[in-house]
Order: sequence, then structure tokens, then C-alpha cells
Amino acid sequence: MHDLFSATSTPSTNSCSTTQYDINAVTVLNTTSQPNALAFDAYDNLYLSDSTVRVYKYALLNNTLSDGTLVIPITDPTSNVGGSTLSQIGQVLALFLDRTTNTIYLSDTGLYCLTNPCSSYSNNYRVLEWPLNGASAGTTVAGSNGAGLELNQIGSSYGLYVDSSGALFVSDVSYHRVTKWLRNSIIGIVAAGNGIAGSTLEQLNSPQGVWVDGSGNLLVADTLNHRVVKWTNNATSGIVIAGGQGQGSYSVQLNAPTGIIVDDYENLFILDAGNQRIMRYSRGSSFGVTIFGGSNDNGFGTVANSMIDERLIFSPAIAILSLFVVEEDITICVVVLDSIRCRKRSQ
Repeated sequence: MHDLFSATSTPSTNSCSTTQYDINAVTVLNTTSQPNALAFDAYDNLYLSDSTVRVYKYALLNNTLSDGTLVIPITDPTSNVGGSTLSQIGQVLALFLDRTTNTIYLSDTGLYCLTNPCSSYSNNYRVLEWPLNGASAGTTVAGSNGAGLELNQIGSSYGLYVDSSGALFVSDVSYHRVTKWLRNSIIGIVAAGNGIAGSTLEQLNSPQGVWVDGSGNLLVADTLNHRVVKWTNNATSGIVIAGGQGQGSYSVQLNAPTGIIVDDYENLFILDAGNQRIMRYSRGSSFGVTIFGGSNDNGFGTVANSMIDERLIFSPAIAILSLFVVEEDITICVVVLDSIRCRKRSQ
């Protein structure tokens, strides 16, 4: 497998020139609480975390979701009161679902109420691994030692990724870094950033979305630096692969990107939240193409902080990629359809 976004690479000649994009979003879910993050399992079930210290499961059929079923925690919390035992959660800010193990990872790092009425608050600052087999409790796989810069600590995280080896990557918006947690490890490894907010290539500023490509490179949505940065394994500095030309709305600029996805065709999709749009960067391209949005009239608001994909493969030549965006300020999920009619580039 090769590097998707090498600085020396050239754009793919097989660029899916007949790709078609819907210009309108479809609302698939309205919620009464603030949604935080989404994940899909292998059976087209959607998992949603929200501000009520719960994770719900919805079945998806023809862009329509069933009624939600509470899956985490097993016991419905009273009056949205969270907790810190392994059978409880606080506010979950990010999700990642490992389809090979049918396990969901929860960024249990958000603020939650300890009492009802809510007079005191807490944060768990941990990531839980929770099997989706009716398990009544999760396992701590990162953090749970308070917020801080020590290697056994994390702050608030809006981005999780688990690679093929089982290593967990945690973006840390509080401490401006991404840490990597190997299986069964009690301390993390700094994979990107140096813990100090800044704009040099050694630094990050409030990173959110993360992705690991087929070559093991870490891609980071460096949110307040308005760029996406690639960090190779054991690197001490990153390489800008999108944005980095100042905050703005031109095709070479981004505005507070919060989510990233790389598809099977080596396209990089960026949730460019501040510009209310989704950008696509083809492999090796120095500029992006707006495939959806650009205004609140046909897109989403500026507080969209999570994007996931669900792929339906009909043949080697035809596929549908749906991008789901969770939006905090008006509490909807929207879907963008990308009909790809070309063959995957040979490896």
C-alpha cells in the first residue's frame, strides 16, 4: 500500500471524472438533545452519542432511521446524570467502531452532571472500549488519570481512530496533540504535536478529526490552524496536505476543519466546518473542490464537528459513498451522496 498524500506524488490519472454529487442534504435524524458523534457498524446500524450521557443505536434503511435503542450504558441514567465507573459514561465527544471486533470506542471526555438537579460537574478524561455484544461495562484503553500532559493523561477529544494493528489514536483539543495507545498499554506515545498550541510544523492547535492511511501515516484536522497535516510514523513534524494558506474560503484554504475521511479511491474528504462545506482533495492535489454546501441555506452550520462514511458497493465499478455529518447547533444529521462510477485505481 502506498502513501496517499506524498508531497512528491502526482495526481491519479483515474480521477472518477463522472463522479456525481447530490447538491442537497437529506435530514435523517432530528434529536431533542445535542448530538456529538456518529459511528456505523457492519450491519448499517448507526450509533449516536449525545449530551444526555447516552449512546443510542439506530437501524438505517433507505436514508431513514429507526427509533433509537439505548446501548450504552445498559442501565438508563436517571435525569442525565453521568458517572465514572466502567458501567457508566459521561458525555461522549467522539466514537470509533472497529468492525472486525464489533467493538466501539468512546471518547468519554466531555463535561457531565454529577447530581440532579445539576449543581456539580465532572469529566472522566478517558477512552473506553465497549463490546457491542450486550456488555454491561467497558474497558479503559486511554487516560482516566485526569486531564494533563503526562503520557497517561488526555484532555477533551473529538477524534478517535483505531488502525489495523489495534493501536488507538486520540486527538486532544485541550493539549494540542495526538497520542497513540498500543494494545494493553497504560501510557500513550505522542504521535503528532508537542503539547503547545502553535502553527509551526511541530505544533498543532486544537486538533479534532484523525485518520490513519494505508501506509500508517497519521492525518490530522489541525482545526485552529485551518489545515490538514500528515505525520509519518515517529516524525517530529508534520507535512501540510490541505489548507495552510490562512483562514479562508478559497479552494486552497480551510476554515476550522473538524473531520477527515479517506475513501477507497484515495480522495481526502474534509469537513470544513467554518466554511459550512465538505471539500474533496484528490490524491496529490494542492487544492480542494467543494462537493457540498458553502452556505447555511443548502449545507450545515458552523458547529459541525463529526463526519463518518458509509459505503455501499454495487459492483467493482459502481459504489455509493454516503457522508454523514453531525451538527450540534441545530441537532441534525445530514447525508451527502457521492456516486462513483469508475474502477478503483490498481495498487
